[in-house]
Amino acid sequence: MGGGRARGRDVAWQETSLQLQAFHDTTWEANRVEWQADIRTRSGRVSEFMGPAGVELRGWTVRARPDGEKVKKDVRLLGCDGPGWMLYGVIRGRGAHPDSTDLWAYKVFEHTVVDASYSPATPGRLVELNWPE
Repeated sequence: MGGGRARGRDVAWQETSLQLQAFHDTTWEANRVEWQADIRTRSGRVSEFMGPAGVELRGWTVRARPDGEKVKKDVRLLGCDGPGWMLYGVIRGRGAHPDSTDLWAYKVFEHTVVDASYSPATPGRLVELNWPE
């Protein structure tokens, strides 16, 4: 993993990917409701589920392939509130499948450290995430 800063991070292992983002001054509960509505508006299905990281959203979204064919993609959305920030994770691929018991993405999510002091504390603004040194 390289150095540098980014607004979010994508990590992958085998056939599972995890997108991580952190936001200032917002909560998982408030965003969860909004993201559920957004997924449903885009013809997806989603429901709340008690998972390894607490309350999460599990479901699927509809995506268009380059050839225009629409396909269903499984997704899991995770959230964790901290002091003045919220960590958000999106699991895709094999780890998002409804029958998956793969805990890799959850372990990465749970071991992610957010230090919001590195970026301006504007509500809803992304917190810069850095690779460990």
